[in-house]
Amino acid sequence: MNAGALRRAGSLGAAVLVLTACAPLRDRVRDTVPVAEIDGIVIKNELAYPVHDVMIEVPATGGFAGCGMVLARATCSTSFPAAAYRREALAIRWTEYGEPHAIEDVVLDPPKGVGGTPVARLEVVIFAAGQAGARLVSAPAP
Repeated sequence: MNAGALRRAGSLGAAVLVLTACAPLRDRVRDTVPVAEIDGIVIKNELAYPVHDVMIEVPATGGFAGCGMVLARATCSTSFPAAAYRREALAIRWTEYGEPHAIEDVVLDPPKGVGGTPVARLEVVIFAAGQAGARLVSAPAP
């Protein structure tokens, strides 16, 4: 291999090393930008019986909110000072007839059709026995 080819191979190797080293940094910077400001939660129970101890937790920040009991086909909601949501994983836990249920590692997208950092509500729907879903919805105007 001649000296020119060796220099090119070394330059290419250095460029690949720099690009791969920067990729995780790009991801960390992107994850620090809030995708929404969450100012409350809405928990909907679509079951024909009550659910208890509904808790939404953000393990990365220690944040949590919940409702002690949500009656059959009813809604529980609460608001709080807006908190930045940066795509941290959520854990949602609840109890049906004394049996615990959970969905974990839930990562949410901002409400569709909204630019910037929207103010949103976290909506959790318990829609079938042992099953729930979550999404961010636009917060109502004050």
